[in-house]
Amino acid sequence: MCKNFTLKLTALAITLGLAQPAHAICDGCVVGAIEQAAITLGQAITTAATTAATTINTEITAAIKGSAAVQAQAIADASSSTNDAIGHAVATQRRAAAADRYRQTDPCGIYGSTVLSTASAAYSGAGRGGARTAPVDGNISPLMQRTLDVAEGRAPAPDAALQAATSAQAGCETFGNGGLRARLCNTAGLSPRSSNPNEDGDIRAATLVDGPQGTGKPLSKRRTITTDGDDSTAVRALLRNIVSPLQLRDLTQVEASSTEGRKYMALKDSYDARLSMAEHPLTRHIGLITADPSSLPGLQAMLQGVQGAWIAQYLDQRVPGWRRTGVSADELANLEVRRRTDDVGYQQRMVAASPEEVQREQLQVAILLAKQGQQTREDLREIQLSLGHIAAIQTRTEMTSQMVAQHKAAAR
Repeated sequence: MCKNFTLKLTALAITLGLAQPAHAICDGCVVGAIEQAAITLGQAITTAATTAATTINTEITAAIKGSAAVQAQAIADASSSTNDAIGHAVATQRRAAAADRYRQTDPCGIYGSTVLSTASAAYSGAGRGGARTAPVDGNISPLMQRTLDVAEGRAPAPDAALQAATSAQAGCETFGNGGLRARLCNTAGLSPRSSNPNEDGDIRAATLVDGPQGTGKPLSKRRTITTDGDDSTAVRALLRNIVSPLQLRDLTQVEASSTEGRKYMALKDSYDARLSMAEHPLTRHIGLITADPSSLPGLQAMLQGVQGAWIAQYLDQRVPGWRRTGVSADELANLEVRRRTDDVGYQQRMVAASPEEVQREQLQVAILLAKQGQQTREDLREIQLSLGHIAAIQTRTEMTSQMVAQHKAAAR
């Protein structure tokens, strides 16, 4: 009995992984064996329970930590998205505020300070060597047209006596109906009349300096003249009287092919080149006061600005036909100054303007001054060219005869 119990107990111990009892197989050992087995079994159960509890706690802790990490990451992502949205909204508001602060509200500032390059560098219809096609003039007689064509190289020059008679009659018919000139025309048997509204426009310096002046009107500064019509006739006629009042008769083919004829052609080339240098400042000035149609789009843009009404009034008074012809570069430069100095509304706006608006206007004025400075440098260079041309003429006048005489003495 004890043996069988001991064997069964031993088998149970083996099954539970317990050490086999070391007691003898006897009835007296049953109690000891049972006690020993109970102790061993309790220890095994305790160990298993502790291991299970530790494992469960570990898994629960890991699960809690994982959930917290997920929740934390979700909160962080949501916070980042919120921050991005807030940052985008703030940046958009700031850009809108900056755009409003630095918005160019006056098209005058865009156009006026950038278009002042040069309208026409030279008046194509004026001066010797001008356009091969004559400008469309206004009330001009056939004689005056022929006279101007000869002076500007569009038609061959006739005999000097015929030229003189033709030009005198053309002047009387076009500009001569007034004052002493009318009496002189009558004395010469020529019919004085003023088909051109600019009386004496072909002999008055004001035609170039101040623009053609209407008959009987007080002297006024005109900064824009037209490229055709009565203005053109007056300007071309005055330029002819200044630069080339008389042209020598053009040589025939036989005359030009001779040795003396070729010498004359070489001398004429030098003569024409010197005249071209002398008249260049005049033709450039005419170009700067001649209406330029390319100014029209910019002028229309200026009318949309805050000074549009004042600018329209200015142009209507000074250049009545500006909507058809445009204005000159000189007129634009004057407008840039006058719209700031004469418009009280502009001055009031500048007093009440924000710092950004004042800075923007200062920038536009600086651009305008830089452009005017560049034009001043160009004018100075042309003055230097003219002075050099004068100096060369004086040198040749004073020394050519001496050079020729010394050359003959050395060539013997």
